[in-house]
Amino acid sequence: MTLRIRGVVQQCVAEHAHRFDAHESGVVPMRGAHPICIGEHVRIDPKQVAAYCVRELELLDEDLLLVAGVIWFVDRSTKRTENWERDLQVRIAVHEPDAWRSAAPKLATCLGLVTGDRWVFEFVARRRPRIPPTAPLFDNAWPGLVLPYSGGLDSYLHLATLPSEERSRAWLLTAENSTRARGLVSRTIAAAPTGPSPHRLGIPVRLSGLEEPERSFRTRTFVFFVCAAIAWKSSGADRIEIAENGQGALGPSLVTIGTEYPYLATHPAFTSLLAEFLHALWGRRPKFVHPRVWHTKGEVLALAAAHNVQGRWEQTRSCSRNIRRFKRRITDHELGRDCGICGGCMLRRLAAKVAGVEDRTTYVWSDLRAADLDRAPARSVRRDLTKAQDRKIAATSLVCLTSLAEAAARPDELLYAEARLLANSLTISPAEALTRLRRLLARHMTEWRGFTDSLPRDSWVRAVEMLPS
Repeated sequence: MTLRIRGVVQQCVAEHAHRFDAHESGVVPMRGAHPICIGEHVRIDPKQVAAYCVRELELLDEDLLLVAGVIWFVDRSTKRTENWERDLQVRIAVHEPDAWRSAAPKLATCLGLVTGDRWVFEFVARRRPRIPPTAPLFDNAWPGLVLPYSGGLDSYLHLATLPSEERSRAWLLTAENSTRARGLVSRTIAAAPTGPSPHRLGIPVRLSGLEEPERSFRTRTFVFFVCAAIAWKSSGADRIEIAENGQGALGPSLVTIGTEYPYLATHPAFTSLLAEFLHALWGRRPKFVHPRVWHTKGEVLALAAAHNVQGRWEQTRSCSRNIRRFKRRITDHELGRDCGICGGCMLRRLAAKVAGVEDRTTYVWSDLRAADLDRAPARSVRRDLTKAQDRKIAATSLVCLTSLAEAAARPDELLYAEARLLANSLTISPAEALTRLRRLLARHMTEWRGFTDSLPRDSWVRAVEMLPS
């Protein structure tokens, strides 16, 4: 009976699977699959690849960039339904299919953790030879570390607090896929303490043909960290440093939103599985480290301020929203740059309060003391600015930060699964992981309570206290 039921389940899953075929141009795609044409829908930018070339990239690395791009395309082009999990079956033409077939189970496991989907891969041989390799560009340019750099507060503070010699030898991997993103990265690097500029690399994968892409985009950091790992391997760097603070890295796995799958994009469990997959593919395991994972964002900012290396940290951006796109009726000067109410903005505002530094970020909903969200923007721009979606975003961020504070009171048995996951990923004991996790949660609770208690009882920020539990 069990075998029959399992067979029915597998048949149902297969019938509802989303199939994709990443094929070379001129090759007929697999019947019934969504075609992804290599070089058209997913292409590799040779100019961006050149920035990685301390030595010639190997065939597997070229394959890896392509595979990452195809995964990115599949994730973005497949809409989620009420049921979060998607069944994704992907065939990809690669130069070294045997190596990819061996590593495929590890790849599927890694992606399953970070996206919450079921991935199945098939790899076939490419018919065309590789593109002409790019000649190595650098002599004696071996970096000490690779730093995935978003231009956000965490990656900026990590760069700013590196010793000058390490900062000059760091390779910054940046996601500069728009003029706006390039400007942000350039501004924040320029705002860092003076010293030799680090070497910058971009994401060398380009997509086209995406219409109404899926918004969850859980493979974003997979692509980002894969490129960081290629930079690590190509350059001979010692390590890849993930600068995310503990609230951002661990909080989303402890506090979930509605029916969403837990967000583990910068969680050590994800980088551990990614390293296992790359070890299966390369025979070498990249070293991912999380130097800030046991600290709050406020503690990281306070450390930078104490050493007077925070620079012009207000040049960074924590907001998850392109607010000017949604509020076009208001001029840029009136509106401000960041919303001030999403999870990223609220954590940034909390960090500034904890660190005791002035937050000169320009927020749309700037007044934390206002009695309701309608009154939080500057008086000159209130004109029916606040919509239902804005209220939902504000409520969600406040509930998440409050729930994470409440997690400090959870008994050991409810935190032990997370502690074991961290212990396995960071090669420490479960007892040590639990102790560190409890310390992080207690610190967040203290910071969040101090932040909310500093505001009037009728502040819109404290309205979450009146919500039913």
